[in-house]
Amino acid sequence: MARIIHILSFLPYDHVHLLLARRISRRFKDIAESPQLWTSLVHNTPGPQLSDDIKLRGTSTRSPGLWTEDGEWVSSQTSDSVHYPTLYRSRRLLDRVVRGPPLKSPPHVENIQMYDAVYCVYLFGPWLFVGLRDRSIQFWRTEPGDNVMVEKVEDAHEGSVLAMSVDANKDGGTMVTGSSDHTAAVWEFKWRLKTREEWLRGQLSEWKVDIARKEIFRGHVGAVLDVALAKDTIITCSKDSSIRIYDRHTYDLVRVANNLHTGPVNCLALHPDPNVPQFVSCSGDGSWVISHMAYPMIIARHPSDDTHALACIAWKGPFVVTGSKDADIQVYTSEGYHRRTFKGHMDAVRAIDLDINEAGGGMVISASYDHAVRMWDIQTGKSRHQFPALHTSIVLDVMFTNGRMVTYV
Repeated sequence: MARIIHILSFLPYDHVHLLLARRISRRFKDIAESPQLWTSLVHNTPGPQLSDDIKLRGTSTRSPGLWTEDGEWVSSQTSDSVHYPTLYRSRRLLDRVVRGPPLKSPPHVENIQMYDAVYCVYLFGPWLFVGLRDRSIQFWRTEPGDNVMVEKVEDAHEGSVLAMSVDANKDGGTMVTGSSDHTAAVWEFKWRLKTREEWLRGQLSEWKVDIARKEIFRGHVGAVLDVALAKDTIITCSKDSSIRIYDRHTYDLVRVANNLHTGPVNCLALHPDPNVPQFVSCSGDGSWVISHMAYPMIIARHPSDDTHALACIAWKGPFVVTGSKDADIQVYTSEGYHRRTFKGHMDAVRAIDLDINEAGGGMVISASYDHAVRMWDIQTGKSRHQFPALHTSIVLDVMFTNGRMVTYV
């Protein structure tokens, strides 16, 4: 639009052309103020996306405020509606900051000290779930500057808690854990504020978690390395090279897949659409496989370009992303077509997470044995940011959700 207006400024300045210029200018002004235009830009531009409930809100025609010359935001209205031009400009500014030079100040980091090795974590709002080598599960309530352990389940397994998958809501939810004792367990939990009697017992947290183990899955003959909690099924994978699938509601064994991989199955990821019963698995044999949950059919199989073991995998939007022992990150389509390779880590890539929007843009977040956590543009393969050394040991996993990132060693 700027180019067209610029060309119009060179038209002969007579009455006819002046009227034409004014008419075109008004037309483009109407387009520039069109809610449909800005709504489309926001929903189809890579970057943070709106939640479904926000998308249902009305569209504001007035800016919610402005920035002063001193860098202070002055609000001009209070409304539940969304002003998409302001939202789009904020997203583009955030994108320039992330893509640009390293941040001048490090991110705010909250450290939670543990007294044994942590093998798996899950973050849901202010709730942090932790699985440890000492066989326990911990529930933490995390607030800025105030992190409190609310509940601890001693001896949740007979071995270390290696893997965790959680389906949580505002009241509680379901959790599945996997262990070096060759089993997986299903848990139901609810969180609530403490009663007066519980307060009088002297515990620090105002919250209480009620948790109960509902089922134990046995059958693997090696450590359970990962678990996935799908809409209707629970999937476990093991060092014994097998994958076992259970009915989420009855806990019955649905199928055992012994022929998908020839090495340890290190990681699982579910189809991005929870209504599609498919999952992807990656293995120490250097391959990743997409399969159906209900019957033993390989939908897509892709061996890696070399013999390096695959340690982690993620599946969001149209992309399947793997991390391997050779320190590279590979990006594929879900049909198995290789898109690009990310290079930058100096040691094995141990964990991957994706933040992908509806337009297929977004970020890859990776964690490595080189102690680094990096962010990449999934469309260009360029490194968007490398976080300062958050740890002095290998980073085992990373999770990015709602603007918060959690890592553990």
